[in-house]
Amino acid sequence: FLHLNRDMNFDASFNLLNKFNFDYGKRMGKFYLFVSASLNYFLYQPEDAGVYKIRSVVIQSGNFGSLSTEIWPGYAVGIQF
Repeated sequence: FLHLNRDMNFDASFNLLNKFNFDYGKRMGKFYLFVSASLNYFLYQPEDAGVYKIRSVVIQSGNFGSLSTEIWPGYAVGIQF
């Protein structure tokens, strides 16, 4: 669970980012290569619609109580030394 902070200050608005990750990695000598796929589920206050800029295909998934929700896919690829 993550709380997204818009201004690098204390943000009292309610928002909650939930992530489901699938990670795979393999050690190759001194390096560790990895890939990750995720499904993100974001809950936020309806008055904050449009405040958070998600650069992915976003699916509006309705409401959860009085909160708005969105779902989007994510990924990561990397090398650790």
